[in-house]
Order: sequence, then structure tokens, then C-alpha cells
Amino acid sequence: MSVEIRVASDKDAALWDRLVGSSPHGTIFHTWKWLKIAEKHSFTKLYPLILFNEGTPVGIMPLFYKRKIFRLAFSPPPNVAIPFLGALINPEGRDVYHDIVNAINNFVFNELKAGYLTAVLPPHQNDVRPYIKTGYQIDPVFNYVFDLTLGKEALWRNLKKKTRRNIDKAKSRLNVVEGGI
Repeated sequence: MSVEIRVASDKDAALWDRLVGSSPHGTIFHTWKWLKIAEKHSFTKLYPLILFNEGTPVGIMPLFYKRKIFRLAFSPPPNVAIPFLGALINPEGRDVYHDIVNAINNFVFNELKAGYLTAVLPPHQNDVRPYIKTGYQIDPVFNYVFDLTLGKEALWRNLKKKTRRNIDKAKSRLNVVEGGI
């Protein structure tokens, strides 16, 4: 099986957004308009990669490229307050996930000739094995999601005792002063 990459153009915006919408990991940050705005304000070049397996789109990779002293690739780009981006792999692409990562690597390091790639994957995309097999350094970052509809008291009770103690300790060191202008 061979994964092919095509750099999307503005004509592909509807297909791109459809692929984002069909992915369980798609976010607003992956949408076409958001990426174009990020490109403009990050002073990078956007390479929106669509990944195909046997003619079927199986994923996307929004890639931002910057060439200064070094050639660098990012997903998301720096300094635009996008917390995560990275490749979106559709369920049809799970069987070729390793091939997808290899195809992205080939594009980044052989086509763009970048010397560095950093990517922050979207929440719940936890399978990093293809990246490890390809030689990436993995630095896990965790996000915690709390159901805020439970109310303040229930949230407080659901925290571990040590966490509550640490919060109380931190609060005791705070001094809040209200004042006018």
C-alpha cells in the first residue's frame, strides 16, 4: 500500500472541511479558513496536505513552513495561539497510519528539505506508535476535561484529596486586593 500526498489548493477547501468534519479529532483549528488566517498571521507558508490511499482521502496534515536560517515545519505554527493541530487520520486510514506518517516525513524532509518538524496532535489522538517507529521524540502533554455542569461543590468533592490540599495551600498564599482606577 502506498499513501500519496497532494497539496490542496483553494479549490479543495470544501473537500478539506468535509474531511475535518468527518474526523473524530477534527477541530476548528483544522478548518480551511482558520488555517488561511493562521498562515497570514504566522508569516509562514501553509502546505495543506491531503493524504490518499488507493485514490480515497484518508487524512490531512496542515503543515506550516518557514525558511530563515533553517528550514522549519510546524503544525501548528508558532506565535498564533493555536494549542494543537497535527494530522487528522480518518478511520479508513487507520490501516495505513504508519504509511501516512512515512509519507508526511518524505514530504517534509525530502520535498521541503526541512531540518525540523514539530507537531502537536489534537486531543484524543493518542496513538503515537507510528511517530515513535519513525524516530520522533515524543513529549506527552495532557489536557483534562471536567464536566462543569456538576456544579462547584461536586467538582471540588471529585478532586483528589492531595489536589484539594494543594489548591488550598496555593489560595492561602494569595492576597487579592480590590481597588478602583
